[in-house]
Amino acid sequence: MSTRIVSLEEKRRLLRFLGAFRPRNEVEAAAVATVTAMLDAAIVVPSRDLPRTVVSMYSTVKVVDLQRRESFTHTLVYPADVREYQSDLSLLAPMGAALLGAAEAHVVVIPGSIDASTAPVRIVVKEILHQPEWEQRNRFAQDRTNAEARS
Repeated sequence: MSTRIVSLEEKRRLLRFLGAFRPRNEVEAAAVATVTAMLDAAIVVPSRDLPRTVVSMYSTVKVVDLQRRESFTHTLVYPADVREYQSDLSLLAPMGAALLGAAEAHVVVIPGSIDASTAPVRIVVKEILHQPEWEQRNRFAQDRTNAEARS
């Protein structure tokens, strides 16, 4: 697992969520373990220092499957926020757990099935299309600049 980056605020939210979540199956239990291990090993930064190029919760990400050469766009969300027929990707889906904290251009390995009937899949994070922590921070800075210009 390559080095991941998360904001302190997001790490706190995720640990609260994971502490309260009760996995319903082996896939969810594996994802909880993956996300917990990633959070333990991650570089933790203040929200204001989280790069725009890092996958955080509610980021919209374009990824490319390196074997099939297909691209997909997903928004990383909590399981309860997954909307049917949307591009939402649950944090507790194998790909969701693998993407959290990854940066653009990183190759991410999505584990195969628990019973080893499918091989791991390698994807590359091609582009972060929307990263809410960065956009919120820049919107605040722009609002402040506009207010100063009006004064």
